[in-house]
Order: sequence, then structure tokens, then C-alpha cells
Amino acid sequence: MQLNASHKDNKRHLIFSALMSAVFVLSFVLELKILLVLLFVLGTGFLALAYQDFEIRPIQLIVALFFITVFAPLIEISDSIPAIRPEQFLFFSVFPILLILQKRDPYPQLNLFIKFFIGFQLLQIFSLFYGKVVMGSSVGFKDLVEIFRVLEYGLVAFIIGHFTITKNELRSLLFLMILFFAGSAIIGLFQYYGILGLDRITAPLYFEGRLHDVHERVMGTFVNPNTYGTFASLGAIITLGTLFYEKSKSIKILLFLVSLILIWTVALTQSRTAFVVFLVAVLSLILIYGYSMQLRWYTIVAIFGGVIVILGGLGFLLSDQIISRFETLLNFMEDLSWQMRLFAWYINLHLFIESPLFGWGPGFHQFSPTVDSDYILILRRYGLVGFFVYLGFYFIPLKHAFNYIKGTDIRAHFNRIFIACTIVFLIGNIPNSLFHEMQFIGFWAIFLGVLYAVNKKKGDS
Repeated sequence: MQLNASHKDNKRHLIFSALMSAVFVLSFVLELKILLVLLFVLGTGFLALAYQDFEIRPIQLIVALFFITVFAPLIEISDSIPAIRPEQFLFFSVFPILLILQKRDPYPQLNLFIKFFIGFQLLQIFSLFYGKVVMGSSVGFKDLVEIFRVLEYGLVAFIIGHFTITKNELRSLLFLMILFFAGSAIIGLFQYYGILGLDRITAPLYFEGRLHDVHERVMGTFVNPNTYGTFASLGAIITLGTLFYEKSKSIKILLFLVSLILIWTVALTQSRTAFVVFLVAVLSLILIYGYSMQLRWYTIVAIFGGVIVILGGLGFLLSDQIISRFETLLNFMEDLSWQMRLFAWYINLHLFIESPLFGWGPGFHQFSPTVDSDYILILRRYGLVGFFVYLGFYFIPLKHAFNYIKGTDIRAHFNRIFIACTIVFLIGNIPNSLFHEMQFIGFWAIFLGVLYAVNKKKGDS
């Protein structure tokens, strides 16, 4: 029996090796570099599964999703088909199965969030028909895809929210997330400085349409430097928050160095929004820790003063060109890019006024999806009704996290980090459309699910 089992294992390994070799050859024959990424993902996944005897635990699925979301590039099949993210394959294949098979206990807080989410989906559909029938808006395939695309975020948060994550698993997850943020930042810095020729290898995978910017602004593993700057800000906040929690001096030093790398990455994205968001989020993180841990006011001031000194020291290392760009924050009304953003806001707010209650629907075939403000884009698409339901996506989890910030354990610590990260999202959405950026919101949906899983407080080790 053992010989037969061994023979079957060898046969499976041979079949898998043959498939991997075929993908490798096809990537060069068809000149599809995305197949090399697929090869890496499948190979790594197979080895991880083999190491775990092909048993997948919830925490391993979460780690895999975080990894794919951070590092996998966008997939563009053709001009007629909307681009997709690799993690979306898992979202729409694995998670519907989990939705059917998963055993779930009552969870009123998560159910409240899902009710708002379902309400928003219904409003999306209603606005689509309202825009078509009442406002005469054009409707096409991309509009339906938009509604379907948003569905995955609620599905992911709901399924992961019902997982059980122990304290040890949560601590490991935080460190792995920090590792992923650091890895993405290192890829971005290597691209920016042209180290090891990584700019020629990875830049075409992540942002083929913006290769001219590879040595001008750090874009890491994202398509847009402004979005990536905000994403790196999230990483810096998570790293600094974990630094506050950790007791080991050696780990604190390591986390401090990682936070410096991420802050430097934020600076080199030259995203003024990301810089402002980071400052506000750091202040929020310090105040949250001060409130929940009952720190003295002078301790809070000293910590924030130390952050400002560190930022000032890094500022001296920046080039005059980058410093000049950040200086435009002082007179942003004279900045050309800001004026163009204001013009886009004016046009879309005018459209919102024409249909203030229910909007025009997604309107991909009639209006530009580029608005440079998620709030104004939501107002234009789904009106005031959809806008207030949409805000529940942030404020319901925010209130939920705030209820669990007291204490010294890792769960309370995670809730503090989540609140600061939500502030990153809320402010970043003013001049950006983070909710409509697939890679960013995919990461956030997983992160949101972890929040609810953590606060179930079931299982401990």
C-alpha cells in the first residue's frame, strides 16, 4: 500500500512538473510575461500546500491572499474585456464555495456591516436603471462588471470575518504583512534606482503604460504612484503600531528600520496626498495609543515630536526636485495638477446636482471614471442615498474597532492599528478613488475581514 501511495505521489509530482515546464516554455513562445508570474504563484502555492500535507488553514488562506494582492500584477486579456486582478480568481472561485460550506455562528456586528453592503449593492442596481430610464444614461457591459466587482469585497469580508484567528496567528499575520509591505517597497526602490536591472524586469509587469515614470516616482507593485504612496503609508502605520506593541528590543529596532524604508518610499512616490495622510494617521495612531493606554500628554507630544524629527532628517536626504513638489502643499491652489483636479470635481459635482438622490449609475460608457475623489465619484454615480450608505463601509467597522481598543493584548493593538489605517482610507479618498482601485480595495477587504475575525475572541493559544 505504501508503495502504491508513493507511486501516486511521484506521478502527481511529474504531472505538476510537466505543467510548470509547459507554462515556462509558453511564456517565451507567446511572449506573455504574465505566465512567468503564474508559474511563480502556482509553484510557490504547490510547495506550500505540499509542506502542509495539502491541508489549508484559514490563516494560510489569508496570508496567501495578502501576498497575491500585494505582489501579483494586473492582468489585461484584451481591450474589450476589463482588466482583472489575480486574487479575484480566488475571490470568485473559493469564496462562493466557502459561503455555502462554512459553519457560521451568529455575529451581529459583522451582519450589520453586510446589511449596509447589500443595501449599497441594491442601490447600485437601482441607480443603474434610474440613470438609464430617467436620466437617459448609456449602460453597457462595464457597468454590470462594476456592480459585480464590488460584490467580491463584501463576500471576502464576510467569509474571513467568520474565521477564527488566535493571538499567535494574529501576531504572525502582522509580521508577514509588514514583510510584504517591505518587499513591495524594496521592489519599488530597486526599480527607482535601477538596481540589479529590476526596473527592466518588473516595471513592465506592474505599470507597462507608465514606464517613463519608473525613475521619476516610486510605484512599487502598483499602477499609480499616488495610490502606492497611500498603500505604503498603510504599511508604515502598521509597522509603527506593531513597534509600539513589541517588547523585544531587537524586534523594535528591526521594525524601526522597516518603517524608515516605508516612509522613504512614501516620500519617493512624491504623492502629496500620501504624505499628508501619513502625518495625520501617525498623529491619530499616537493619540489612540495615548487614550487607550492612558499615557501622559507630554509622552504623546514627545513621541510625535520624535516622528517629526525623523521625518525632518529624511527630508534633508531628498532631492531639491522632490522637496519643491512637496512645497506646493503650501500654495496648492496655484498648482496645475490641483487646478485640473478642481476642474474634474466641478464637472462631476454639476452632474451630481442634476441627479442628487440616486445619481447616474456607474456610467462607464458616458462619463469618465477618473474623478480624483472617491466621494464625488460616489455622489455622481449613486447620489446622496448611495453616498450615506457607502460611508457605512468605513464608520461601522471604525465604531466596531473602537469598542475593543482597551487592553494590552494583541487584539486591542490590532484594533488601534485598524482605526489609524481607516483614517488613511478616509483622507486618501478625498483626492483619490481608493475604493475603486482594485488592488487597494482588495487588500482592504481582507484587512477588514481580519478585523471582525479578531474581535470574535474565539480560540486562544
